[in-house]
Amino acid sequence: SVALGGSATFSVAASGPGPFTYQWRKDGAAIAGATSATLALKGVTASQSGSYSVVITNAGGSVTSDAAALTVGAPAVAGTYFGSFAGGGGSFGLLVRADRSAVYLGYATASKTVLFSKDFTVSSTGSFSFTQRVGSGGAAEDGPARAAADTEVAVAGVISADGTVSGSVSSLNLSFSAPAGAATGATSSVAGFYQAGAAGSSAQSLTLIGPAGDALVVNVGSGTADGGRGTVASDGKLTVTTAGNVNVTGAVAQGALSITAGATRYAGTNDTRNERLLNVSTRSLTGTAADTLIAGFVVSGSEPKPVLIRGIGPSLAGFGVSAALSSVRLEVFRGQTSIAVGTDWGAAANNPGEIAATASRVGAFPLQTNSRDAALVLNLAPGAYSAVVTGQSGASGVALVEVYDATAGAIPLAQRVVNISTRATAGTGDNTLIAGFYVSGSVPKRVLVRGIGPALTQFGVTGALARPQLSIAAGSSVVAQNAGLASSSDAAAIVSAASQVGAFALPANAADAAILINLAPGAYTAQVSGVGGATGVALIEVYEVP
Repeated sequence: SVALGGSATFSVAASGPGPFTYQWRKDGAAIAGATSATLALKGVTASQSGSYSVVITNAGGSVTSDAAALTVGAPAVAGTYFGSFAGGGGSFGLLVRADRSAVYLGYATASKTVLFSKDFTVSSTGSFSFTQRVGSGGAAEDGPARAAADTEVAVAGVISADGTVSGSVSSLNLSFSAPAGAATGATSSVAGFYQAGAAGSSAQSLTLIGPAGDALVVNVGSGTADGGRGTVASDGKLTVTTAGNVNVTGAVAQGALSITAGATRYAGTNDTRNERLLNVSTRSLTGTAADTLIAGFVVSGSEPKPVLIRGIGPSLAGFGVSAALSSVRLEVFRGQTSIAVGTDWGAAANNPGEIAATASRVGAFPLQTNSRDAALVLNLAPGAYSAVVTGQSGASGVALVEVYDATAGAIPLAQRVVNISTRATAGTGDNTLIAGFYVSGSVPKRVLVRGIGPALTQFGVTGALARPQLSIAAGSSVVAQNAGLASSSDAAAIVSAASQVGAFALPANAADAAILINLAPGAYTAQVSGVGGATGVALIEVYEVP
């Protein structure tokens, strides 16, 4: 048995009076030119799998050997490969898992370009490829950032039968190569791909650690990038010097990574950890037509997920909110199809016992049994949904819509509520459009928050907020603000992140507001209001960025 592209050698020994002649056969058919005692096959293909024998002839006659079977299988590609771009042009790493899913991370020093993808697989023949958009500042759209003026490049390579890697990067005139990758070693326990963020900013660090002590670190900030090769010790201590001569030190243990590069500190995890958004909510004035409070959210994965959805009105009065909606009607849609309606959650028909138990388990504040708030526990298949909160009998007032992941126990990595977006009137005071969300885990989570106003007009929304102002707060402390994408130093990275999460595109000079930020675990609120006290219809979005 040999891997595709490998080599196989068959030989035979004969006794008796010579001389002998030999004719090798495959599946009973003679192989042209195969007339020696040894049959050497190089660069084998799948079609060469079969039964091999040899006919030996002397003056006394012929005899046929027993058959030997050759099985040609997929190359053994799993492992971690570290190499370089030709001409001393930088370093790259390739991680291939047992299921052939892969991560490619590279930093080309001459152009200060980050090459990165974690969304491709290596084929059964050992080949791989992906495309990305690379900006003039070297950032990659499929990775952490994108510059305004960008170009699409293609990365293509192959893992040969001998385990070596070779390939090229189109448009950048780069070739790359790496020796055979290691599958085991002294640092196997910490090997893997890690993403780490600098809390309170959009800067992030991408790290690839091999099982034999190799490490590659690429740090990306607003329009900047730097990276280099280094080592990791068996105790998880990491040391790298980047192309920009920055000393990077770090430590990795139990799937978590902390890194210091100059004055910047990053913290993150590998892709087996499960930091996530636990719940998302939005509070605003709700009424009728364009003023209706509409929350959209997405369930990812491939299996149905239990979700708790609540429309809160009367209970807000207990938190000092004036003009709270007196009675709530909650309706959940998938596309244009209504799948559930809830009113007066404590009524027997609504299964209040299950709702109360679920709310307690996920940490939602309790509702009075006789309150006219609405709540639903639904098992939702993966896809996009919207929850519409209105007042019963045409009532209007301030309401809160909440979406909780109600999975019992550990939540699978791919099964989650990944974002919420809410459209409502953004006003002032109690009428401010407010989204709340909670980041779980022990390290910062990368989040994209957008306050959309002018861009709503393309969807036929009238009365859109002309100049949104967006802020993110932890408790009473504001951690980030933006009053227009065009004014953000992270505009390129924000455009890239929106593409990653599937959000509709905004031009880089948009007056709509957006913030890309790494947030430490905890509770946050995002508020959208109008510059100068203006009011209008706005959309607030909170996305979990992979």
